[in-house]
Amino acid sequence: MFPSPRFTKAQANLIAFLIAIVVILIFVFGIFFAISNVSSPAQHNLDYHSVIQQQVNGGAVLIYYNATSNPFLYVVNSTSGYKLEAVYANEGGVWVQVYNTPTPLSPKEKIYLPAQVAGDEVSLLLFAYNTTQFAFATPNSTVVS
Repeated sequence: MFPSPRFTKAQANLIAFLIAIVVILIFVFGIFFAISNVSSPAQHNLDYHSVIQQQVNGGAVLIYYNATSNPFLYVVNSTSGYKLEAVYANEGGVWVQVYNTPTPLSPKEKIYLPAQVAGDEVSLLLFAYNTTQFAFATPNSTVVS
């Protein structure tokens, strides 16, 4: 009843070419999705505690603790965004807060501490990158996080 469809050689070659292109595209996209892990996020959260620790220990934020009769912290080097939240002193095994005025850590700044901490180890509560980090200072030395 119906005449059988006859394709010309050019039409058959075009259909074969289009099928080959579709197969190649499916193969290439399959390899792309197999190689690149699309399910994992491209951006990972940073561990800001380690960033602060490396900057304090590495010298990007250099704080010197002078533990003489008139003790003070001397900020030799700092980056923007660091703030000293509090200072704690070790008095007989008990940590006592001796300073609690939030102060930005700008270079060449002296932060005077009470005379009661002279010669004692102090702990600094630093705030940076929306994270708090403790740093310790022994008398007459630089601060270590």
